Amino acid sequence: MILVGFDPGIRSVGWSVIECDLRGGVRLVDMGAWDLSGLGSSVGLRLERLHDEATTLIQKWNPRFVGLEKAVNFKNVDSAFKLSEARAVIRLACYQNLADMDARLLEFSPTAIKKHTSGSGRSSKDDILRTLKLRFANLDQWVENNENELPHDAFDALGIAWTTWSKVRQKIRLGSSMGSVGGRV
Repeated sequence: MILVGFDPGIRSVGWSVIECDLRGGVRLVDMGAWDLSGLGSSVGLRLERLHDEATTLIQKWNPRFVGLEKAVNFKNVDSAFKLSEARAVIRLACYQNLADMDARLLEFSPTAIKKHTSGSGRSSKDDILRTLKLRFANLDQWVENNENELPHDAFDALGIAWTTWSKVRQKIRLGSSMGSVGGRV
């Protein structure tokens, strides 16, 4: 099954696509980040581009589940509002293109993502990257074959996809109705 992870932002949005099976196999299929900062200071233009990019990605991969990082508390209220707008645009793209999104969209706090990915909610970006390289056997090869250097947002999105897979697999094993979403596992 295909899962997508999004690390939302107003300047850069990380995304990843992974393929998983219940026997424990997981592999990176695609990942990257959309640089929205080149569109100037217009938040509206950035959000429009984000919607277009997210829609294209979702239509291309038709993921069974989508993971999205929750908004965190900011001291800067303006930044929190802009991040919330980016999250809403990604949610909208999902709801417009995938059926039964209430059961298919999973959201996680940054601390939960770090804890699920590397075992500690206080992990550094480097700790998470090291752990992701252990979890995804093809990550080193994939990064090596990628022409552009990937920003941390892309690796954060991979951690979100991994966390999504961990939660989905756990619920399927416990017999949740989640296993019937989007067809066979």
